[in-house]
Amino acid sequence: MQLDNRHPFIVENGGAIYVPRGYFPFRCPNSRAEDGYEVIEFGTPYRELVGLLRRAAARAAAGAGFHDMSVAEIAIRCLLPVFLAERAKQRAHDEPFEVVEGGTHRLLNVIERQGSAGPGRPVLPPHGMQDKAMAAQVLTGLYRRASARS
Repeated sequence: MQLDNRHPFIVENGGAIYVPRGYFPFRCPNSRAEDGYEVIEFGTPYRELVGLLRRAAARAAAGAGFHDMSVAEIAIRCLLPVFLAERAKQRAHDEPFEVVEGGTHRLLNVIERQGSAGPGRPVLPPHGMQDKAMAAQVLTGLYRRASARS
């Protein structure tokens, strides 16, 4: 983790919360340890999300995700220097996706059909099941819990 942040932060559209280890006077529920942080993950596992998007994009002829783009393509499409495009390509919880003109409706229809194919399986939006507001609520709850212990 390059940020070396001393405070909790939310990443990739609410895909996870990173809490510096020891920040709260308790262990964060449902977290795993990673590079000095307690990580609370939400949403669809990254590999599953990328697979879903690849299959949907191929069926809908609709575009490509960062996973399928080279660093040079990301740099050009996002107007980023190469070193930032390299970092942007390193994903864990969310997959930026370029949709060709006119392909959004086709892509979302395919994703909906794929996502609801199995019994009890929810429809997955292109970014998975995470939600920035939900992650902020969880983080707010951690702060409330910590302040109640003071």
